[in-house]
Amino acid sequence: AQIALGGAEVRCQTCGGHLGDIFSDGWKFVGTPAARTGKRYCIDGAALVFRPAGSGEKEVRGDRLPPNKVIQYDQPMYRTTSSS
Repeated sequence: AQIALGGAEVRCQTCGGHLGDIFSDGWKFVGTPAARTGKRYCIDGAALVFRPAGSGEKEVRGDRLPPNKVIQYDQPMYRTTSSS
């Protein structure tokens, strides 16, 4: 997907780890900050660590569910085919 979009890799300044990609097709997303800047960021949530400021709460890593968080998933809908 990155081939025709002219994407560039975003890396951590401290460790050099891959954080995501930035694309120059933001103009396609009218009414968003991406349309104003022309840049669209695609950041890997698993690469992030959220540290609540001054709340005393534990950090939440992007690759794990927040503590005491229940995610409601919709039942997957599969189209069944009959074998003839």
